[in-house]
Amino acid sequence: MPLDSELKLGQGHASPALKRVVSLAGITGSFYKAPELLKEIGEIKVNARQVQRITEEAAGKVQEVEEAGVVLPALEKRYRAYVSCDGAMVNTTGGWRETKIGAIYNEGDGPKRYISRIKTAKEFGLVLRREGMRVGVWKCKEAVFIGDGAPWIKEQARINFPQAAQIVDFYHAKEHITECAKKLFGEGKARTKRWRGLCVGTLYKRGAGRLISLLGTGKYKRRKAVKELLKYIVPNRDRMRYPEYRAKGWQIGSGPVKSACKQIVSQRLKLNGGMRWRVENAEAMARLRCLYLSNAWETFWERLDAA
Repeated sequence: MPLDSELKLGQGHASPALKRVVSLAGITGSFYKAPELLKEIGEIKVNARQVQRITEEAAGKVQEVEEAGVVLPALEKRYRAYVSCDGAMVNTTGGWRETKIGAIYNEGDGPKRYISRIKTAKEFGLVLRREGMRVGVWKCKEAVFIGDGAPWIKEQARINFPQAAQIVDFYHAKEHITECAKKLFGEGKARTKRWRGLCVGTLYKRGAGRLISLLGTGKYKRRKAVKELLKYIVPNRDRMRYPEYRAKGWQIGSGPVKSACKQIVSQRLKLNGGMRWRVENAEAMARLRCLYLSNAWETFWERLDAA
């Protein structure tokens, strides 16, 4: 093979360098497509089963490496830190399980740090807090926690990031308003669009308190759809002060963690259609994918090679 010397191949086994290359192909794409890619770019001859074995072996080392020290890169800026989390479902041999995913980042388009676990909300909250401390959230002057209106997210933010201002993702709130409008007037109707625009504009420009007043005094206040919308907004009103947040220059959407759910779960754990994962393998693969997306791939392999 042309890459024998570069990959330090031995006889009858995969070298650390080869494992790194193969697992990179296995974590960024399908196990079944990886052999074709590896053969094309480096004439590396492996089959899908070997790619899966090598990638899952590397994934199984993530916990060991993480417990030995900091792997995720520290936050670059010390002014404002954002923390966010969400969940996505993975098909496992034990049924569908929720993979909880967290994102920690600074303002702008800089690198994000991702954390993933198939754990209870309480267990995941502790992991997110630990990683937040490691990368420097507590050293920032401001901390902002953004999530949807799920009670488990609100509770874990309260317990594990008490210094952070909590915000309900504005775009998630818009989705609730949109669904309410459709139920009231029907999909695609001009009336639906007008009513939705009024409510979204009120929430964005004047906050949840004003929207609650609008919904509570309007002629549709007794409709079931409006009551359901109020059940979502009222408990979250103190985390929906969007005019105040925008005046401070804060983000009001949880785009990074939504993107992470797609990149970690949809684009990898659901990539091989119909595949069911063992829970431990699904979690390990998600954690390895998190390191890759967090610009910590190099650090991970350096630590692994040094072990």
